[in-house]
Amino acid sequence: MSQLAYEYGSCEPAIDELITRFGDRVSLSDAVRERFGKDESFHPSLPPDAVVTPHSTEEVSEIVSICARHHIPVIPYGTRDRT
Repeated sequence: MSQLAYEYGSCEPAIDELITRFGDRVSLSDAVRERFGKDESFHPSLPPDAVVTPHSTEEVSEIVSICARHHIPVIPYGTRDRT
């Protein structure tokens, strides 16, 4: 039986690249990260390292490419209440 092993990269270089490309649309704020770390399940909140707000499908593709290059997982949200 084979076992899959995958090592994630460091978040800092990926976040730096995302900030360079998307500027203030990358949030590292505790409040924003906490909001995106919650769902309706009973599991405890696990905030992401960063939240990026894309404006197009092309930007989504760019974000995924940057994260893939740095071996960083992505959890997409189709819509999210930002209030």
